[in-house]
Amino acid sequence: MVYWLLAIPLVGVMVLAHEIGHLLAARWMGVRVAEFGLGLPPRLLTLGVWRGIRYTLNLLPLGGFVRLAGEDDPTVPGGLAGKRPGQRVVVLVAGAAMNLMLALFLFVGAALFPYQEVVLRRVGVLGIIPGGPAERAGLRSGDVILSVGGRPVQDEGLLLELLLNGGQPTPFLVQRGHTLLTLTVIPSVEPLHHDDRLGVLRYTYDYPEAVLTEVLAGRPAYQAGLRSGDVIVGLDGEAITSTLDFWSTLERRRREGGPLVFTVRRAGRLLEPITVYPPSPEEENQSLGLCWDPPKEERWRSFPEALVQGIRETWEALLLVPRVIAAMVRGSVPLQEVSGPLGMVQATVEVIRTGQADRVFRLVGILSANLFVVNLLPLPALDGGRLVFVLLEWLRGGRRIPPRREALVHLIGLLLLLGLAVLVSYFDLLRLR
Repeated sequence: MVYWLLAIPLVGVMVLAHEIGHLLAARWMGVRVAEFGLGLPPRLLTLGVWRGIRYTLNLLPLGGFVRLAGEDDPTVPGGLAGKRPGQRVVVLVAGAAMNLMLALFLFVGAALFPYQEVVLRRVGVLGIIPGGPAERAGLRSGDVILSVGGRPVQDEGLLLELLLNGGQPTPFLVQRGHTLLTLTVIPSVEPLHHDDRLGVLRYTYDYPEAVLTEVLAGRPAYQAGLRSGDVIVGLDGEAITSTLDFWSTLERRRREGGPLVFTVRRAGRLLEPITVYPPSPEEENQSLGLCWDPPKEERWRSFPEALVQGIRETWEALLLVPRVIAAMVRGSVPLQEVSGPLGMVQATVEVIRTGQADRVFRLVGILSANLFVVNLLPLPALDGGRLVFVLLEWLRGGRRIPPRREALVHLIGLLLLLGLAVLVSYFDLLRLR
């Protein structure tokens, strides 16, 4: 429960920043501000009145709101609708601009934290599902995937790229031995498992040495004599030269069946071959008990490096919304997988539980960047929809759409957006069960 109490106001910070942007821009453009509220109604109390603005504290801790005079009525003195088009554009865009600034600030802040960097970031294919998209495209076990659709990939990045490119031809840059290949893969739209959009069994980081970071006690590998820190240099008479080489060979040999003979180097000394007998098919747990994590080094970024990293992550976060929308149009991302308000809070809860501040910064940064893009979409009731009417006024030589008609369009849009929010929140609730 305590995590939810932390997550709700944390997500609300994005909304509060958005409304502060509108407030500052309105004051700058001479638009009269009737009220600025912390949280959402119902109102608890009035904190005070300063320079004609009533500041209130409201019950729901979900950001805040700003109430501008004459938002839809140009006859209201000092109202928003009575200002020149350029002034209205500044006020309307300011909220989203503040979200963009918040996202950049958070990404730069996250980049200043110490981080664990994988020494060698290469994603290697361990096995191919027969007849899957990967096999049809010519991908093989042991290949190293360098980029997908022109984007360099890491472990988590591969899953995202497969999701967003579902159903469309996507170039894969692959290293096979000493050769670079470009293969065109069409990731599946309806995966059987989380990584079956590509048709691979598993994938892993590549590393020059196959070092076992952990051997689970009680499992066959441990019982046979393998220990944490062992370096695998051979398997069933085949030389092992890398982590990817080891896991792909192990995958193949396990499918063939029979005992596994490991050649191991321990503390610089070559041991006698160790024979491991895999679990029988009747056993529920088929794991040998071998674990491996890629070696990591703790590093720090200077402020210029963090700024560059923050700009790069902000740009990637901005691209995420149009890419998800395009994937939804293609059908590779169903509406059921899109998160609403509850989903965003739940995601924040999960990140807070990790206790890693940089991950919290990044998640809120992604959400804030998404809010920037979504709010500027040309949809009624959003700032982007209001900007459309300002643009129409400019194209019509200053002739405005009748305020009542514009207000009706925004009301209908608001109702549709609320309906969509309720539907997405329903899917959020199903996932939370």
